[in-house]
Amino acid sequence: MRVGDMTLSHLHIAIVGAGIGGLALARALGLSGARVTVLERAATLGEVGAGLSVWENGLHALEAIGLRGAAEAAGRAWPVYEIHRPGRPAILRDNGALSLRGDVSPLMMHRGTLFGLLRDALPPGVAVVPSFALARIEEGRAVATDGRTVAADLIVGADGEGSVVRGHLTDAVPRFRRQVCYRGIVPLRGETAPVPAEVFGTRHHRAGFFPLPGDALYWFALVDGETADMPFEAARDGILALGPLAERFVGATPAGAVIASPIRDMPPVTAVHGHIALIGDAAHPMQPSLG
Repeated sequence: MRVGDMTLSHLHIAIVGAGIGGLALARALGLSGARVTVLERAATLGEVGAGLSVWENGLHALEAIGLRGAAEAAGRAWPVYEIHRPGRPAILRDNGALSLRGDVSPLMMHRGTLFGLLRDALPPGVAVVPSFALARIEEGRAVATDGRTVAADLIVGADGEGSVVRGHLTDAVPRFRRQVCYRGIVPLRGETAPVPAEVFGTRHHRAGFFPLPGDALYWFALVDGETADMPFEAARDGILALGPLAERFVGATPAGAVIASPIRDMPPVTAVHGHIALIGDAAHPMQPSLG
């Protein structure tokens, strides 16, 4: 199989970062014949996160690498959700109407599930090198902090918003947007799952609640804050004040199981170099409300 009828058998491509973007790219390039080496700073491949929505463009990308069917089987269709605003009637939003065809629903799934699908589907021509913490790139070689080197025709930074690869193209760094996103997954334990919903507060707080496959629910909450390391305990009461859904699900999540992510963004990197490229958050970290 060749993605896009291309063959890249003459190339060795190193991908820095074994997250969802890096693994998806590794599969696509491997299916196109390239020799691919994925360089991951962690000792073992694993994904940190909670829930994940995969919209139409993501479904097309999964289809291009032969994994859309597997993702749809492992995820939960998300055709509608309610929007709750203070003092206004709830609005039911049709997600399918936002697709090009008018009826394609996004998927809601556990982030680790999608990560596992990609990890387990890496082609034979893809090698994964763990415990490779990138220090710098020099003369077409990725150099680790422990001195190991990997030479490649192309080095792709898929190493997230704190990208080391990006530093070879620009001095720009992401800006903290004075918001922190808290995420969690809570078991439903046989309770009736609510209709997916987003709830907006009178201030800038908002939260979302989305049933997952396997009798669980994913929630997120965006809270304004002056510091990027604002602990969940400092934001908890404001989130619970958003109403019954927050009280029911956020209130049932142990503080130690909540993931806190400061929101940062920056303009897309347009600088280029002959043997360096960027994808995902390494190239354009975005606020989640922007897509």
